[in-house]
Amino acid sequence: MSRRAALVGQLGAAIAQHELVPGAVLDPEAIAARHGVSRTVVREALRTLETLGLVTARQRVGTVVQPVAAWNLLHPDVIAWRGRGADAPAQLRELTRLREAVEPAAAELAAEHADPDQLAALHDAVERMRAAAAAGDVAAFAAADAAFHALTVTASGSAVLAQLLGTLEAALRSRYAHELPVFGAAGTRSLEQHAALASALAQRDGQLAADITRRIVRETGERLGAHDAG
Repeated sequence: MSRRAALVGQLGAAIAQHELVPGAVLDPEAIAARHGVSRTVVREALRTLETLGLVTARQRVGTVVQPVAAWNLLHPDVIAWRGRGADAPAQLRELTRLREAVEPAAAELAAEHADPDQLAALHDAVERMRAAAAAGDVAAFAAADAAFHALTVTASGSAVLAQLLGTLEAALRSRYAHELPVFGAAGTRSLEQHAALASALAQRDGQLAADITRRIVRETGERLGAHDAG
């Protein structure tokens, strides 16, 4: 990892986790000294953070931390930074709602547009999930799960939904960042649902695919406490 990327991660996390509060003016010289990097690296890092909406440069003031409303909350890096701070529960609820809105629509479209190679890849992802579950390999299960959902979005053929793919993958990763058992009865049910979804897509049943996807996301959200009571 480059020094610029490392500094972006450190400052981004500090802002996203409210260690640096909105309105705070960042001192490039102090940042350079604290992190042992050049002023050039600091300037490049701050420009990157500005593209994410976390800071803004103001004449005669300097670089100022922006309020949450200005942040690119759909960017994977911002999602990751917020997911390690006090905003994690609220973000999880928001991302679960986003997944509930987007992924069923993607599945319905995928039932119509998926090509044979994509359908085969979906079944392969299910088999990799199954093998990982049998081996108790959480990392392999998470990777296969992420691949399955990414394939569904890609197979939708929607350029608009494809632009949300990074956001959806980050949302899925946030699910595994919580200390929630992956396997057991709930994991078995999730695996069965993914297999059923792959079959529905192969059968070109868009309504069934959307319904199954909605259940997968909702039940995961309920297990994570990402749905409000009632």
